[in-house]
Amino acid sequence: MPDNPEVFDLDAVPPHVDLTPFRVKWCGKSFQLAHLQDLDAWELVDATAEGGDSRAMTGSLRVALGEQYAEFRALGLPQYKVRPLWKAWLAHCSAAEPAPDEDLDTA
Repeated sequence: MPDNPEVFDLDAVPPHVDLTPFRVKWCGKSFQLAHLQDLDAWELVDATAEGGDSRAMTGSLRVALGEQYAEFRALGLPQYKVRPLWKAWLAHCSAAEPAPDEDLDTA
C-alpha cells in the first residue's frame, strides 16, 4: 500500500444547506425536528432498518425529534397526519417536494 500523506479532513467539511430545524405545532405544543442532513447517519440507519416506508418515516421522525420524541409520541398522532408531516419536513429539508395538488396546511 503506497504511503499517502494526504488525509481527508472530515472535520473541515461544511454543510451544503441551511440546517435550520423544522418547527411544528401539535396539540398546542411546539416541537422542532432537526434538519434531515444534520441527523446522525448511524442513528438514522438503526432507526430505519428493515421496516419499509412506515418504519423509515417514523424512525426518521423519532431521530429528528430527539429528546422531544417521548412527549410528541405521548400526544398520539392520527395516521392521516403522519404523511403530511413527513412531506412537509422533507420539503423543508429540500429532500423532496410535495406534489403540487397536495395541501399540507390541512394537517
